[in-house]
This record gives sequence, structure tokens and C-alpha cells, in this order.
Amino acid sequence: MVSPIAAPPANQPPANRPPVAPPAQHQGFAGELAGQLATQASRLGSLSLPDPAQAAADLTATLPAKLRQYGIRVPPDLRMEGGAKGIVLRDDHRAAAFHAMLEAEHQLANQISLVLSGAEVTRAGAFAAAAQHFTDNAKDPRHAKAVVERYRRDHPAPPLSVSYNGFKVETAEQGPEGWRPVKTEAEFAWELAEAAQRYAKDEEALFNSLMAAVSSKAGTSATATDDQASEDTTDADDNSLVPIESRSAAAP
Repeated sequence: MVSPIAAPPANQPPANRPPVAPPAQHQGFAGELAGQLATQASRLGSLSLPDPAQAAADLTATLPAKLRQYGIRVPPDLRMEGGAKGIVLRDDHRAAAFHAMLEAEHQLANQISLVLSGAEVTRAGAFAAAAQHFTDNAKDPRHAKAVVERYRRDHPAPPLSVSYNGFKVETAEQGPEGWRPVKTEAEFAWELAEAAQRYAKDEEALFNSLMAAVSSKAGTSATATDDQASEDTTDADDNSLVPIESRSAAAP
């Protein structure tokens, strides 16, 4: 389990960094994920993480005037994503003007990053709560833990985005069919329950397949053994046969 980031000593001023996740009220997955969130938050440097709804409201209030100032028209919607070098617009003819704006408006870039970070933390927290409820209420907690771990491997955290349609800011995640709202605890709870049933069917199918393979191999081995025994009997009989002519010639 990842240890939470310790608070600064009383005689030192607090560092200007995002607040870490509060002490986990749950153990198990919720505690592990809380520690992971603390690690993720520490990578944000000097940014502080306010309430996600407040961060979105602040960006909604700031963005329109800045877009007009730099001649960026909306609609169509702006889809802002986090990239290796900062916030980007992908496949958008307004990308050059948008990036020039962020180069000059560092505070605006920070606001967009805060909204993205808030969405990431909110999503991870929703999954942690759903996973904790799933394991707490399972008949076999070890099996439930295995289901959660497999689900996490099968469903890595997707790309997130912030969109602005001229009226409000919204966050989204990349799904199989495109951008969709960030998943909630209720959605994760449903998906974990569905995954448990699907994984059980997979395990049953695998078991049946292995048993069929073992039975087939055993049947093949038995047939081969019977054939070998038959060959051995025939060879023994053949070796005991002596041609009539030979017997007659050998008789005194």
C-alpha cells in the first residue's frame, strides 16, 4: 500500500502543493487508491486542487473573454486534452491560436490543468469507493479482490478532456465509442458486478476446455496402449509359428 504524504512539521510553513487524499476511511482498495492519488497529486507541482465543481466554474468564468481576446471562436466545441507538453487541441484548426494563448496566459493553462486533475481524482475516487463496497459485501473477499484487480488490468485509466461549448465547461473520458461523461461510483459498481459474472463464465469455459483436452489426451493414450498391446500379442503369436515344411524337415 502506498503511504500517504506526510504533513510538514509544525515549525515549517506548509508547501504550496495539492492537498493529499484525506486519511482513508476504508482499508483495502480504497486505501491503496487514496495513496496512489496522493502520488499523482504530488506530480502537479505548485498547483492546488480545489473542489472540481469550483474549478470548472472558475474556468467557465475566465475562458470566454480570453477566447475572444485571441480570436478563437466557439462553437464548435473546444476539446482540451492533457499532453506530454501541456494542454493540447487535437485535429482542430484553432490549435495554433489556442496554444499561443496558453503560452501567454499561464494562469489560464493552470486552470485547465486543475479541471483535468480534478476529473482524474474524482474518477479514481469513484472507482475506489465502488471497489471497496464490492469487496466489503462479497461472500468471498479474496475472489472479489481478484475480480477488482483483473478489472483494473483490463480497464486502465483512459484519457480525459475538458470541453467548452460556449456556455459551460464539462469533463469527459475516452470510451470505446468516443468521448463520454466521466464514470461515477454507480457505474463502476455495475461494471464490477458485470465483470464478476463475465470472469466466472470465462473461468468455467477455460475449465471445461482443459477437461476436454485432458479427456481427449487420456482417450488417445488409452487407444494407443490398446493398439500396442494388440501388436505385442500378434508379434508373440507370429514368432511362435513355424512353417509346416520346416517342422516336417526337422522331424526325425
